[in-house]
Amino acid sequence: MNIKNEATHAKVRKLAEVWKTSQVDAVDRAVSLQLSGIEYDGRMSQLEQVLRDVRTYRADGIDAASSADFLYDHEGFAS
Repeated sequence: MNIKNEATHAKVRKLAEVWKTSQVDAVDRAVSLQLSGIEYDGRMSQLEQVLRDVRTYRADGIDAASSADFLYDHEGFAS
């Protein structure tokens, strides 16, 4: 590898030793892992927004028991 920064090059060499791979493969793997983390963070952010949206549409004061009362009649049949 032709890395101009000696401190960075030392880190790459150490990572390659730890992973028992070439420096190129170590950099490729590290970059892939970093990108996967960024993509995961983006998906989690989208999921959190969906959950916030769902909470805004949730009916206040309705719990599991009262929702069952709403869905079923006194004999247990769907209303």
